[in-house]
Amino acid sequence: MTSRFWALWSLGFCLLLTLVVPCFSSSVRICFVAAPCVLLFYNVSLIQTLWLSLFTGCFCDCFQASPKFGFLGLSFVITSWLLYDWRRLFFKDSLSTIFIMTYCYSFVLTLVQNGVALIFDLPTTTYSLRWALCDLGLMPLIDALFAWTCFALVPFCWKRYRLHLKRRKRSEEE
Repeated sequence: MTSRFWALWSLGFCLLLTLVVPCFSSSVRICFVAAPCVLLFYNVSLIQTLWLSLFTGCFCDCFQASPKFGFLGLSFVITSWLLYDWRRLFFKDSLSTIFIMTYCYSFVLTLVQNGVALIFDLPTTTYSLRWALCDLGLMPLIDALFAWTCFALVPFCWKRYRLHLKRRKRSEEE
């Protein structure tokens, strides 16, 4: 499987999670699509990333309680545009890259959403220390842990397991 296929597959999987998880627990506020948006940085061009971010945001707008249609689409596009060049600062294949970049993406997305809400006179949250700790600290950390578990740890363990099986098969043949 190519990296591009993997990035697009993970985006589809996370869009499905965005659709299904709120049906079972409305209190879960994980931004499932942050990690696939980060994976797009490393696998497609800037223009394709921006278009896919717009599609992702508009999809989320359809199924979430956004103030206006296109609000999340615009927020995702601005965040992707701001962070796209950051991919040069981190190696693509490092286990920590997805964690760090997803944290940054979720953090910046929160700031951008509040900025867009202020610009368009939409209702926004009250800024407080609690808001900063929860929305700028804890929630991006949870998003990053989800991304690291699903898109770094599981594939890493799967590759190690397959390598172990190949070695065992070779030793049995000899």
